[in-house]
Amino acid sequence: MKTILFLLMILLNSAAFAHKSIVDSYFKPDKNCKQQSNWFYFCGDETQLTRVINWINEIRTYEIGSETLNAIEESNKRVLIMHSKYATSSAGKTLAPGVSALHNGEGVDVIIQMNFNMPDSGTHLVAGLTKKLIPFTGIQNFFHELSHARHKMNGTFWIAAGEKQAIIDENVFREQEAIRKGDEILLRDHAGYGDEDMQVWFGIKRSNRRLSIAEIPMS
Repeated sequence: MKTILFLLMILLNSAAFAHKSIVDSYFKPDKNCKQQSNWFYFCGDETQLTRVINWINEIRTYEIGSETLNAIEESNKRVLIMHSKYATSSAGKTLAPGVSALHNGEGVDVIIQMNFNMPDSGTHLVAGLTKKLIPFTGIQNFFHELSHARHKMNGTFWIAAGEKQAIIDENVFREQEAIRKGDEILLRDHAGYGDEDMQVWFGIKRSNRRLSIAEIPMS
């Protein structure tokens, strides 16, 4: 009986931990960490916050951007957006507990970590559909993370293909952005994600060597 009660306590504690909000675990209100709205929390300085708000406002002017932000706001979940200088080598991260709520329609709170001091041109290049490298700008990077957040917050995340899901959304954003600006439409190859030779960071050591700007192939 003692063994059964012990196992039951472990299960109950595990369930409680699994449903504990990641935002509540990491958000500590102070001068650099403040709640901005019912869904949006931010940790960083005022310049970084201004940049994030400007990006959100610009993203909202695109159809896919408005759809994404509306889905986030209507999820009744929260996102903590944090500046992190350590997020540069991964461009950005959207963190959430590994629970069934990610994909069963329930959704969870999430954390987006990015280096919001990155240049507008971004931190690295990514594989295009032609297998050549294409730009991955700061705002495209941020939208990519918002796509992850949208699906994790609404329980529609593709567990086995989360990057593919976000890149599909990102490509819609890329197309709408290029059409508005009159630029060439450069779409990303979701099948190439994870190939270190097709992900080049500026000045960051990847694949055992550094690439100079002159070495980077452009489409």
